[in-house]
Amino acid sequence: TLQLLAAAENYPFNLGEGKLEGTQENDIHFLKGLAYDLSGNKDEAMIYFHLAAHGISEPAQAIFYNDPQPDKIFYQGLAWIKLGRNKKAIETFQRLIDFGKTHRNDVITIDYFAVSLPDLLVFDADLNLLNKVHCLYLMGLGHMGLGQEDLKKAQEYFNQVLKLDINHQGVLTHQSMIPYMSLFGH
Repeated sequence: TLQLLAAAENYPFNLGEGKLEGTQENDIHFLKGLAYDLSGNKDEAMIYFHLAAHGISEPAQAIFYNDPQPDKIFYQGLAWIKLGRNKKAIETFQRLIDFGKTHRNDVITIDYFAVSLPDLLVFDADLNLLNKVHCLYLMGLGHMGLGQEDLKKAQEYFNQVLKLDINHQGVLTHQSMIPYMSLFGH
């Protein structure tokens, strides 16, 4: 597991490019910390949990490829739990929920000359639908992070996302983690 996580930190040479400056890897750091923790290496685990707890923690619209990704913030919250900072974790998860609630009905427009769109969205994408999906995903992650009492709400939001986008990779990944949330401190 640690070898695969280490490999995920470096792009293969054949891609012909490197990572963008400031790429957050909260997920990789958290999972490394968890692997060390489960293997009994508590000191090494704490190093990675500290790394996972830092970075951009304010959710944003995910219109451009370099916008903050909600799953990175989710893993920050999980890292705060592992560091014994439950209040900080709850604040992190609540920010995801609050952002989603506040912005899910926003009307989204883009500058047609934007050069950093993740997909070729300029003429045929329903940006308002993409925004709604993003906000529902944020709320699902937030509730998932809050733990046992909120896992049912998390699944409900994930189901709403899948009704709108059956191939949403974030939801498909994270809903499969729900049964294992006790490993993450819940």
